[in-house]
Amino acid sequence: MDSQLQIVSFGLIGESKKMDMYRHVVFKDMVNGMTADYIVYANERPQLWSDIQKLELGRQVPPYRGYISNFNKLDIVVFEGEGLEEAFARQKWKLEVIKKISLQEANEMRLSSTGFISNLTANNCMEISWRNFDQSIKMLKFRSYSGNGEFKWSKWYEVE
Repeated sequence: MDSQLQIVSFGLIGESKKMDMYRHVVFKDMVNGMTADYIVYANERPQLWSDIQKLELGRQVPPYRGYISNFNKLDIVVFEGEGLEEAFARQKWKLEVIKKISLQEANEMRLSSTGFISNLTANNCMEISWRNFDQSIKMLKFRSYSGNGEFKWSKWYEVE
């Protein structure tokens, strides 16, 4: 495996329902140039978690052995020693993405919503709809009023 994965961005720390901390990370395959999203859980990949903390402090970390491949129409991060099907099983959350949208489309949807959550939003928080997006957002979910005092959340949109 000659391909190498480099972390190109990462989001804020969140807490899952399993009480485990997680982060949204974007990897780039240095050979084929593809990028893909990945959710890193602190308990599942402690070394990777530690490396992200080093990046936060401005330190360098070596690239990871692995690659990014398109499997079942999803861009999947595959680490060394991991099979493609195993990696796909870990990253099935990407199937919840409705579709890819442009930043302009996302802004139009934001204005007609009552709020949103992005990959940069802090855990257990919601952004207000009149607040502009950070230009580096990758994933969005919108809240809308469904009537009778009820609100609903959309599935995730990936911003191109």
